[in-house]
Amino acid sequence: MTFCSITMRNGDQRAEDILARHGMACNLEKNTILVDPEGHLTRLHQEVAKGFALRKWVKCRAESQLNAAKSSIKDMVNSRNSIEAVHALCNFIKQCSASITVAHLEPPTHRRTLANLKIIMDSQEEQALFEEILQTFGSAQLTEREVRAYLNHCLNAFDRAIVVKRNPVPFNWKLDPCLRDYLDTGTIEMIEEGAHRESFFWIALFFVISTMAIEQDGLPEEKNFYVTRLMDFLRALGLESAEEIKQRILLCTVLHAKVAEYVHNFIEESSQIRD
Repeated sequence: MTFCSITMRNGDQRAEDILARHGMACNLEKNTILVDPEGHLTRLHQEVAKGFALRKWVKCRAESQLNAAKSSIKDMVNSRNSIEAVHALCNFIKQCSASITVAHLEPPTHRRTLANLKIIMDSQEEQALFEEILQTFGSAQLTEREVRAYLNHCLNAFDRAIVVKRNPVPFNWKLDPCLRDYLDTGTIEMIEEGAHRESFFWIALFFVISTMAIEQDGLPEEKNFYVTRLMDFLRALGLESAEEIKQRILLCTVLHAKVAEYVHNFIEESSQIRD
């Protein structure tokens, strides 16, 4: 709905501008237009659908995500604490995953970032790279029982955060009561699919921003409790100390090179991508 209204206000929007952007191209590649009285969206949809699988546009969209992932490594280097480091790490994993998803002509997503990637990467070589992505994130070793426990801790922090929040925090628009069920059932859905390690990525963002809000605006006597729980969460990811963060940055650098090589080769060799 938001995308449609923006495009209609810009009737001179070019298909090339949309095809170059991973978050927009997938929205107009399929005909999901609800209202288009002047026909702007219909014409754009037809052009985008025609060019969506062209190699030059797939390369452009994938490369933008690879570049963003490289910037996230720099953010990890410049992070001042573990919370900032895990935020940058999540962005890095999301962007690396999106580059692969885009190369496969699939729409990128946040909640199912790793769950969908698990389905896409089905060959033996791809599965090995996928496991490396999980290891770099830090969730490869987690059990379903552990993930369910951390989800409950996250939901508890989320519930408290929406009560106490008075000032902005990063991604604070996600601290809304209407998203509570999405966090809960959306995570359980992935866990019950056997993707508990992958669902940890979705939990991470909510856990971090909820705790940040409590640390900023909560009661003095409760701040330590929630920060301690978050630090336990970061410990599970292996990001508790400065030395662990330093080692993770090295792993991210190695992974970025492997993902870039995979993406470039896939785009050149895929029969679904056209010149």
